[in-house]
Amino acid sequence: MTGRSSFSATGQVTWKTYPAVPTNFTADPDVVSLWTRFEGFKSGREPLASMAYFCFTLLKNRHGSIDAARKVLAVDKAVLKKLGELSTNRGDASTARKMTPDLAPFTTAEAQWLEAAIRALIRRVGEIASGHSPLQLTMKQLPQL
Repeated sequence: MTGRSSFSATGQVTWKTYPAVPTNFTADPDVVSLWTRFEGFKSGREPLASMAYFCFTLLKNRHGSIDAARKVLAVDKAVLKKLGELSTNRGDASTARKMTPDLAPFTTAEAQWLEAAIRALIRRVGEIASGHSPLQLTMKQLPQL
């Protein structure tokens, strides 16, 4: 005689108070656009490459160039260049933003780096929109590639 059993449980946490509203973050229209695209990626509605490239071009175009964006956002140029490079030249036939001769699938490290970079940039845009001046974002503050 054999048998199987399984068990599943669900829990709920209720907070007595909500966390304090951040005073150094404003969800301006750019933050909302960036976050909406990031959520689309996280929920499987959009490939990583197209989400990341949208975020890259929004920041570049909003400020006129990569150099202007890096100055306004206090982001090292290497971060923005890597964001543009990975979002353009990585992916596979079903996930790439565009077909290029050097197209290669994302490595785990590259995908983790892109997610971390986009999160950091969304936060940075919201901090700057609130009038906060964050410290320079560099490659050292993001996952190693």
